[in-house]
Amino acid sequence: TVIPADARKLTLSQLQGNQIDIVVSELLGSFGDNELSPECLDPLLKSECCKPTTISIPMQYTSNLAPVSSGRLHSDAKAQALVPHDGGQPLGIQR
Repeated sequence: TVIPADARKLTLSQLQGNQIDIVVSELLGSFGDNELSPECLDPLLKSECCKPTTISIPMQYTSNLAPVSSGRLHSDAKAQALVPHDGGQPLGIQR
């Protein structure tokens, strides 16, 4: 049975006394990182709603970040930073 629910608010009574066998999560966040995933899922997995053998999918994940360099993008960003915004004050670039 699939139970679409907020993991932070799930109770054993909502499960009609049954415990969870598998937790499938899509909490990846807007940047592809684990945005709030541990804070939401860890309490659930430790609660009475889950069995000691409950499987979590994914079990783990790794975020990677690679630096990118672009002379054109740097120049465009620098030029835009010096243009006054709606408030009429220049943003400037901090050095």
